[in-house]
Amino acid sequence: MAKQKTTGQGVVEALKGVSATEGNMGAVYGAAFKSGIDPIIAKSTARKKEREAENKAILKAAGAYLQGLDSNVDTVGLDFSDADKAEVKRVSIEWRDEFADYANELARIEDKTSAEALELQDKMNGIKSRFNNLRANLDGVAKYKQEFSLNIDLDGDGEGRSLYSTAGANKERLAQGSAMLTESFTINDEGGVVYADQTITQELAPTKTVTITNPGFTYQHNNFKKPFEQAVGTVNGLTALYDKQASIEGPITEGEKDVLTQLVQNQLKGRGALESFIADNDQLTKIFDLTDLSLDDDTPREEVERQVVDRLVETMAGARKPKSRSSQQQSVTSIKRADREKAFKQNRIQIPGPRVGQRWISFTKEGKKIAYEGGVKNTDEKPAYYVLYDDVGPVPNYREIPARDIEAWRSVN
Repeated sequence: MAKQKTTGQGVVEALKGVSATEGNMGAVYGAAFKSGIDPIIAKSTARKKEREAENKAILKAAGAYLQGLDSNVDTVGLDFSDADKAEVKRVSIEWRDEFADYANELARIEDKTSAEALELQDKMNGIKSRFNNLRANLDGVAKYKQEFSLNIDLDGDGEGRSLYSTAGANKERLAQGSAMLTESFTINDEGGVVYADQTITQELAPTKTVTITNPGFTYQHNNFKKPFEQAVGTVNGLTALYDKQASIEGPITEGEKDVLTQLVQNQLKGRGALESFIADNDQLTKIFDLTDLSLDDDTPREEVERQVVDRLVETMAGARKPKSRSSQQQSVTSIKRADREKAFKQNRIQIPGPRVGQRWISFTKEGKKIAYEGGVKNTDEKPAYYVLYDDVGPVPNYREIPARDIEAWRSVN
């Protein structure tokens, strides 16, 4: 149902715009491959599991609420509940009458520039601002109820399989969404939409029932924060990094490990990415096991993140294949000295690699990468050796090639 538009000036026309509408309420990789990794110090997971179970209960209750609606009703066009409509009408009449009283007082004052007249005009403008804020809040509530209802019951079975993460850090925002979907509101003097405390009772198991009390809150459209979603993109990115490492032969070098660590850290920088990756890990991937880690206890976030990154890097590095004989380098001892000298004199700082996206990067004898910075070469030294790179970093299974041998080596590889 389309939202009504204000059609004129004044209180009566403004009130027509107050009403609003509400909306419609990873790959399995087999056995774990952590063998060879020293176990991280065990942590208590009781509170972590408890909070995640509570969040699942909140989502399940909201999903069940959606299931209880008449399936023949187009929920996209539902109005607010009768109680909510009555509250909007009550406040609208109260503010309208207040506005009319101020307008009548102002009409009796001849000097509209007097302090009394200006004060009345300020009060009237304040009421207009309340209406504007209420209108924006009602519109925001209606839109978010639609979004929340679509995202918390992806299966349509009322079980609450949610797009949102069940991480403990998401509890307040999930509870607010649940209240907005299932509870009636009141309106405060500023036009904020107020929800009272909400109590949810859900059966977690045949012999266990949980009762959750969520504190009330005020919805304000310009500072409301939604729950963060499950870190599907993070999991996909980390899985891709794992797949790449699993395709490489030979042990990881320290340089490669440093690059991989940075890539893993970057994957965990998104909003809620670390929290969701820990809490929703069992739902999103069978590769990484983080059931003993939690952000809900007293361990500093930086320490938990370090443990997660270390474990992921070690897991990925441990997935590499043993080095085969076919991957060994060809010898360049048979290359003619004249050919080596000719290539060395070219003194190029980068040379195309054997595959698309690869390139040989030159280094000085002290190990400094030679490059152009702002159009100026960062050193006057000649290349001493080359290392093969791709978009991720050094390519595994390729040793350093002396500058004298690089062109000759490329000619036979």
